Amino acid sequence: MILNAAGPASSPSSEVPDLLLPRRRSSRRCELRILRISLHREMVTGGRESLMVTVAEHEAVQPAFQTAVQKPTESMRRIGGPPFPHCKMSGTPCKRSSSPRSMSRSPGRSASRSPGRSPSRRLDDTDEAQLERLYKPVFVLKPSSVKCSEGQTARFDLKVVGRPMPDTFWFHNGQQVGNDYTHKIVVKEDGIQSLIIVPAMPQDSGEWTVIAQNRAGRTSIALTLTVEARESLTRPQFIDKLKNLTVKQGTLVELAVKAIGNPLPDIVWLKNSDIISPQKHPHIKIEGTKGQAKFQIPSSSGADSAWYTATAINKAGRDTTRCRVNVEVDFAAPQAERRHIITKGTYKAKDIAAPELEPLHQRYGQDQWEEGDLYDKEKQQKPQFKKKLTSIRMKRSSAAHFECRLTPIGDPTMLVEWLHDGKPLEAANRLRMVNEFGYCSLDYEEAYARDSGIVTCRATNKYGVDQTSATLIVKEEKGLVEETQLPEGRKGGHRMEEFERIAHEGGPAGVTTDDEYEKSKPEIVLLPEAARAYEGEIARFRCRVTGYPLPKVNWYLNGQLIRKSKRYRLKYDGIYYLEIVDVKSYDTGEVRVVADNPLGTTEHTVKIEIQQKEDFRSVLRRAPEQKAAEAAQDPGRVGFDVMKVDQTSESAQDREVVKLRKTQRVVHEKTSEETDELKSKFKRRTEEGFYESISAVDLKSRKRDDSYEDLLKKTKDDLLHRLKEKEEAERKLLEEQGQITIPTYKPERVQLSPSMEAPKILERITSKTVAPMDEVRFTLRVVGRPEPEVQWFKNGVLVEKTERVFWYWPEDHLCELVIRDVTAEDSASIMVKAVNVAGEASSHAFLLVQAKAVVSFIQQLEDTSANEKDTIVTFECETNEPFVKVKWLKNNMEIFPGDKYRTHSDRKVHFLSVLVISMKDAAEYSCVVIDEESIRSSARLHVEGAALELKKHLENIEVPETYSGDFEVELSREDTEGSWFFGDKEISPSSKYVISSRRGRQSLSVKDVKKTDQGKYTFVCGELKTSASLKMKLRPVTLLQPLSDLTVCEGDIAQLEVRFSQENVEGSWMKNGTAIIASDRVHIVIDKQIHKLLLENVSREDAASYAFIVPAQDISTSGKLSVQTIDIVNPLKDVSSVEGTKAVLEAKISAQDVLSVKWYLNEKLLTASDRLQMVSKGSKQRLVFNRTFASDEGRYKLVVGKVDTSCSLSVEKVRIVKQMEDKVCSESQNVTFSVEVSHAGIDPLWIFRNQQLKAGPKYKMESSGKMHSLTVVNTMKDEEGAYSFHAGEKTCSAKLTVS
Repeated sequence: MILNAAGPASSPSSEVPDLLLPRRRSSRRCELRILRISLHREMVTGGRESLMVTVAEHEAVQPAFQTAVQKPTESMRRIGGPPFPHCKMSGTPCKRSSSPRSMSRSPGRSASRSPGRSPSRRLDDTDEAQLERLYKPVFVLKPSSVKCSEGQTARFDLKVVGRPMPDTFWFHNGQQVGNDYTHKIVVKEDGIQSLIIVPAMPQDSGEWTVIAQNRAGRTSIALTLTVEARESLTRPQFIDKLKNLTVKQGTLVELAVKAIGNPLPDIVWLKNSDIISPQKHPHIKIEGTKGQAKFQIPSSSGADSAWYTATAINKAGRDTTRCRVNVEVDFAAPQAERRHIITKGTYKAKDIAAPELEPLHQRYGQDQWEEGDLYDKEKQQKPQFKKKLTSIRMKRSSAAHFECRLTPIGDPTMLVEWLHDGKPLEAANRLRMVNEFGYCSLDYEEAYARDSGIVTCRATNKYGVDQTSATLIVKEEKGLVEETQLPEGRKGGHRMEEFERIAHEGGPAGVTTDDEYEKSKPEIVLLPEAARAYEGEIARFRCRVTGYPLPKVNWYLNGQLIRKSKRYRLKYDGIYYLEIVDVKSYDTGEVRVVADNPLGTTEHTVKIEIQQKEDFRSVLRRAPEQKAAEAAQDPGRVGFDVMKVDQTSESAQDREVVKLRKTQRVVHEKTSEETDELKSKFKRRTEEGFYESISAVDLKSRKRDDSYEDLLKKTKDDLLHRLKEKEEAERKLLEEQGQITIPTYKPERVQLSPSMEAPKILERITSKTVAPMDEVRFTLRVVGRPEPEVQWFKNGVLVEKTERVFWYWPEDHLCELVIRDVTAEDSASIMVKAVNVAGEASSHAFLLVQAKAVVSFIQQLEDTSANEKDTIVTFECETNEPFVKVKWLKNNMEIFPGDKYRTHSDRKVHFLSVLVISMKDAAEYSCVVIDEESIRSSARLHVEGAALELKKHLENIEVPETYSGDFEVELSREDTEGSWFFGDKEISPSSKYVISSRRGRQSLSVKDVKKTDQGKYTFVCGELKTSASLKMKLRPVTLLQPLSDLTVCEGDIAQLEVRFSQENVEGSWMKNGTAIIASDRVHIVIDKQIHKLLLENVSREDAASYAFIVPAQDISTSGKLSVQTIDIVNPLKDVSSVEGTKAVLEAKISAQDVLSVKWYLNEKLLTASDRLQMVSKGSKQRLVFNRTFASDEGRYKLVVGKVDTSCSLSVEKVRIVKQMEDKVCSESQNVTFSVEVSHAGIDPLWIFRNQQLKAGPKYKMESSGKMHSLTVVNTMKDEEGAYSFHAGEKTCSAKLTVS
């Protein structure tokens, strides 16, 4: 049996007495101490067998120790001294002690050596001054106001200190905020707390308040969060687009566009993808850039024939429109070719001219850049690759070239770096890198097999990062010399061959010495093996795979593809390795390796088992204490032996008899066997218990009531009295028997498993103060495995269930103690203990039952008078009880502390201060007890206002039409409002009249002023009155677009249009000086600022001079209308075509450059498209089909003015004779799709991913008669998908799969 012995208290008074003292006195002390130890043991074990010591009186010697036996799980935390040594004794067992369990501390023990005391003891021993030493929260790091954009992250950081540590609460516009999807409250290890709002939304704007509170008080800080809403963006869209144009040399070329979008887009012009700038194209004039623009070439030449593109750009995107401008140039005779003839026998040296440096944008092919791609320091431009890198497959020692194009061009903060397999590319003489004008290139003068991998170009600036990657594959050519280089006669080479042969014969299957490149499917020749590991270790797998082409090997864990990372290590050195670092229990399952190449796939699966490490923590807590041999070496201990004897006694259990032997004088030394780990745990437990014990103190740091103090003192005295009586009775009994018996304590041996968990308290019980006859509930939330049992104690005594006192489990892991109809005798220390085989946990609280005191006001509030604009007025009242919670009302509405009101309580006295007095503060103020609202004290505040007078009178104003007119008057008092009148009619607030009042300033705003708003406006306030007049000022009208001469064809619609700077301008249309009256054929239209005159079915009688006159503004404009009569010179002719080929319908009319022509198919109007174009060239009118469809067949009609001509178009349908076939290939192979159609000479169309393919290095297209083919060169993985062939409206498709 192992016992613990605690040394004497550390105070000088507890030193070991001299051995010359009377032996009897020493014996009695020993007996008394052992009795206390036995009583303490019985209190701790809670119902288990007690351990007593039996000693004969003549064998007792000087007692210089204290003894206690604890449960194995308690380790050494309850006793401060080192363990007892082993010793054997003999004696007679005595009856089991039945003394009550007590939580009081033994008088012989020092408080400093008793950290395991209950909360009731600690509260009794705690100095009153220590309980009152509380500190109000203080912010050492204050949060500040934040301003951000919508979608960004808003963060508030703070650090608060206080005693005890305060709790923090967040409020948004008065509403408390907790952790949710967008609001996160986190605490760092250094004590800094953060409120993170992500993403921040406009509704998060407003006032935020953080409150820190503890028992000493509360502190708050208010701050502001401003979230700016995002701008509503709309992509640009052209509403007036460009159209193809043909002009003669020397004539005016004019193009105009109009685009909409938000914000209004910028218009950029390009000529053949080259940005038009004044420096490069001085003869081109461009007017306007925002929303609409006009493009002019005053005198065109042959060099101006080109494709012109207008691009509308804003933050939301872009839109483009383009057209073709053809300039017809007069024919000029070619000049004779000049040659330089060199006679035989003479040689002319090459002319070496100075190198001409091309502009950067030409040197690097920058003709595709747009103006928006240039760097603008006013914009936040992220890096963007407009042209990506292209993968390369090549042979060893060849040159490799990578290039890409990057925007914004000219960014001084741009950083460009090249990476190889994710790592920075190391500098070398054979590498050359270029980064100029947005052009980035990387050149390998010679590439080797080690250069194979992923090449990445990464661009970074302060606004973001972008990158583009491509694959470089360098095929290694055979360069190994296998023949021996040893001199003839040497046998070393033959011996090396013999060793290699023997090694291969004894090696694993599948390892051969031949170097053949025959294609074969993958085969796993070295199979991976199943693995078993503990949590936190490394699981390793390996395999060897053969096959040609070289197979691709992937590893899978429980069906999930494994990629290289810190946790998963993948290596290859001829053998494929997989290492899983820091394995977890959820990794248990299957590991599968898959090898595949174009010829097939193979795989193998093995098991992986992860075992949990055994948890020894619970076992260590129950470990036996030091052996006697080890403890006996320590100086200053009293030795005794423990010997088991077989004797018959009243108890059926075995006993051990302790026999004390004589001892020499012992010098005790203060020792400690506590480890740092025990000290830290002991300290935390002490801290936790301390705050639980003082939770009985009022949350506002108020002193405990006298009744509560008396109750605790009475309870303690009763317990000590019962202990003293029991000790006296026990001592007398032991003196008569002359021995002390220690019953044997045999703890049950429990086999612990790693899945067991000691009880853990999630929600502790809290102290409560209630009134008599109330019902009180203590709630405990605890978890453990197996489910713990719960025991409740009252003043250290186990509580038994009754109808009035009982406990139950309302839900899982939640136990609730209920005490009904409480009385003053129920006031006690409440403890709950949760126990299972793995350990135990406990929680403490106090229950105080006391009658509520009757609260009343012994000093009432008194009426107070103040003048307007006084600084402060204070109300004061007093209650008969201290620390009464009150609230303040204004006219029976609760008011709260802030900028206007300040509240304060000092024990019994309560104060309310009203700041910056105004007339609105005149009211009845009340102080109300929160717990009993019928108890209140009220008083009235009387405010005397200042004299009312006009400080600023109304003034006459003159306002332009449609503008707003504002009147303002200022009064001497801010709380007074008046009335507004227009003439004799009172004005009410509306969309027309806006009335406002702020700090004595009265304002009236008249919106959209018109003639009817002119007149007299008056403001009246009581007997005060002031007036002023409003006069409207007409705005001048400007003619923005006058009439111009117009020529139309007979039978068409003529439209004459003028535009003014203002809307609804009154004017009239004139024809040869005569006013025009609207009719069924003549229409007069007014659209805000635009006035239109429309003439339908124009005839020669309509040719005249037209004018628009505005008499009020003395404005007039005129233009001439000419009517042409057009005849058909060459009518349309019937045309036959094959589907998928080009067809043209052509007619000739008598007039030149007529654009108002219409084409019809079966009486339906046609519109131009990419496939169908309407061309007007001189007097010829053409309808061009780039590719005919079978649905194009029908009757076509050309209408010009009142004349028309028609013809028929017949289309012969095409059939696809041989369809495309699906293809499967490996990377870098060439794939050909073939199609056969029924007719020759059609124009085929190849489509991939909804985009038309064009012939080039990547795609080769061939057409031979009826056969058409498409070849995809060096196929890559990203080029697999569906390819389709179009012949007119007939299509077929096939799928390409790249392995």
